[in-house]
Amino acid sequence: NVVGKNGIVMQSQVVNDKNEADELARKKIEEGWANWCRRGNCDVTGKYSFRDIQKLVIASVARDGVVFVRKIRGYDNDFGFALQLIEADHLDENYNDTLKNGNHVKMGVEYNAWNRPVAYHIYPNHPGDVTFGHTYAERVRIPAGEIAHIFMDQRISQSRGLPWMHAALTRQIGR
Repeated sequence: NVVGKNGIVMQSQVVNDKNEADELARKKIEEGWANWCRRGNCDVTGKYSFRDIQKLVIASVARDGVVFVRKIRGYDNDFGFALQLIEADHLDENYNDTLKNGNHVKMGVEYNAWNRPVAYHIYPNHPGDVTFGHTYAERVRIPAGEIAHIFMDQRISQSRGLPWMHAALTRQIGR
């Protein structure tokens, strides 16, 4: 029930030159938004509505501790924009390195000298997928500006989230 019946919705607040509500512009913007939010428009697979995406994001953060949403500009739809949901497993969490440009990679996230994320090193296919006996191990570097890295911070230098049940699971395992 986090997302709710209608999901997170948009309400236009456009005003005209006289600083009055521009009802016609508001209506057009809200109609365009509603159209983009429909299944087949807002995500690259065509499977999800924006409400579905919101529900999947919440479920993924609760279950996995993190989810990635890639913003695809220039996508082949009427809006030139769509979202790609990326499961946590796609991040190469075993990739740790100091790069020649001074950046460092920690658990697949590339940071600059100020610890600001600058890129994500993502497997295009799920690392557990096997086709014809070959695994997909080539990771792709995606600029941070294309990625919404969604998790709940619990420490300042944290780079990954924890599943919401981690504390209860840890107590049970220790018994």
